Amino acid sequence: MEDLLYKYLNNELSQEEWVELRHWLDKSDLNKTTLNNLKSFTSNISHEADELEQLVWKELKLANQANKQVYPKSSRTLWPFLKVAAVFLILSALTVLAYRLYHQKAEPQQVLISIIIKEAPMGSKIKTRLPDGTTVTLNAGSKLYYPESFTNEHRIVQLEGEAFFDVTHDPEKPFFVEFNDSEVKVLGTSFNIRAYQEEQTSAVSVATGKVSFKSQDDELILLPMQMGVQNHQTSEMTKKKVDQLEAFGWTEKILYFNHTTFDKVIKDLERWYGVNFEINGDFTPLGTFSGEFRNESLNQVLQGLAHIYHFDFKIEKGHVTLDKK
Repeated sequence: MEDLLYKYLNNELSQEEWVELRHWLDKSDLNKTTLNNLKSFTSNISHEADELEQLVWKELKLANQANKQVYPKSSRTLWPFLKVAAVFLILSALTVLAYRLYHQKAEPQQVLISIIIKEAPMGSKIKTRLPDGTTVTLNAGSKLYYPESFTNEHRIVQLEGEAFFDVTHDPEKPFFVEFNDSEVKVLGTSFNIRAYQEEQTSAVSVATGKVSFKSQDDELILLPMQMGVQNHQTSEMTKKKVDQLEAFGWTEKILYFNHTTFDKVIKDLERWYGVNFEINGDFTPLGTFSGEFRNESLNQVLQGLAHIYHFDFKIEKGHVTLDKK
């Protein structure tokens, strides 16, 4: 991690290293504070190093004088520790400054790459274009992370949720999508990834081209109209034929269910329409549901489901109540 921090301070991070640093920063507020402190130190140029040292000593001496006035007996005990703290602080600051100066070479430095986040809130879908021309359609409750420019030999993005990719062909720069503990690698193709963290499986469905679906333990090569499914609990990966409505129907506003359990139907409805459900009664014994709804309102969908699952419903300001009859 030290290497990443040094590279960040010197504007030398690659796209892959930016992603790794972002993950580290997201782990705790302490990590963010550490980075901010390092940035503060490196904002001092070489001729300010002596001033920094003098300032630290001055502040610690003032603190010691205050301790003598308020706590005359304890000040003798505290002062050695304050001196040690000052030494460590100064050494840390000067070490970072020395590293910064050492890396100020004649050749131009790399430009720091910003990471862009696109999010499709519950009840909505968005379409975005990446710097290379690739188009991505995000399903509800999904996020996509990508750099403002693809400057390295790889094009890498990260996905949370579901998205359909139409990747611009570039044999010199393979395109990678990272999600959960897996990745998809392509050169130029179109495919769908469903990888909601709360679901037990991730699925990659190929429309055109060729895709490598790789986990930590296995890899599947997928061709058009093939789907790869990974079980998160067992890590097992299987290949099967694509159900086009199931994989791609959502991009055409088709809400499709294929032997879907009731709880998953409800979860999909929450994402699709941006609502919350309150379920009163036991719907478990009623089995799975298969059917499709083409650009229909929530009220129309619930009317259709009510005939099968025998419930009454009420929609009120983004909140839906189902009462089992």
